[in-house]
Amino acid sequence: MQRAIVWSIVAGLLLAGRPAAALPPYRLAFGGGLAVPTGSTAIADRWNPGFTLSAGVLVPANSRLAVTLDVGYARFGFDATAYELSIDDQFPNVNVTGNDLYVVPVTAGAEFLLTSWGNTRPYARADLGWTHTGVSKANASGPNANALTFPDALDDGFGIGLGFGVRTILTPNTYLFADAMWRIAWTDPDPLSFVPIRVGVRF
Repeated sequence: MQRAIVWSIVAGLLLAGRPAAALPPYRLAFGGGLAVPTGSTAIADRWNPGFTLSAGVLVPANSRLAVTLDVGYARFGFDATAYELSIDDQFPNVNVTGNDLYVVPVTAGAEFLLTSWGNTRPYARADLGWTHTGVSKANASGPNANALTFPDALDDGFGIGLGFGVRTILTPNTYLFADAMWRIAWTDPDPLSFVPIRVGVRF
């Protein structure tokens, strides 16, 4: 019995003294999901929820903290029905298509795991960077449609993002993640904010 206790202590010390597994130099991440415009009303009232795609790199600083570099793409469908109603007095029987809003944030930031154990772990993210915006080609048909002016694209601007998520291990080198972030960009004439909700993989 005493020998068993001694050997258990020795084995524990040997395991505790083993060096931790080396962190990978980086991980690639790809995700996609839903994007919901949240403001200003000039944005949220004109464009509908759409989709988001993203690609990024995570560079671990230690076992819980990583530096992030990401490029995202979000696209919001123009609310043609609401717009046609708003112009019906001046442009009756005019139909519109196109004019979808797209947003491309290019960001650098950090991700921090909120627990130090477990295969499934929550995390917090924060980043900042430049946000490019634009709209797809707008089309109008009907009486005097050529005189119609569509809502313009916003100017590019500085933006930040804050969010929370969870990641779980699929294989030793592959993770599944899901997160939601609040993004705001100080574009002109109106600030743009939206919430991308993503699911993706890291490897």
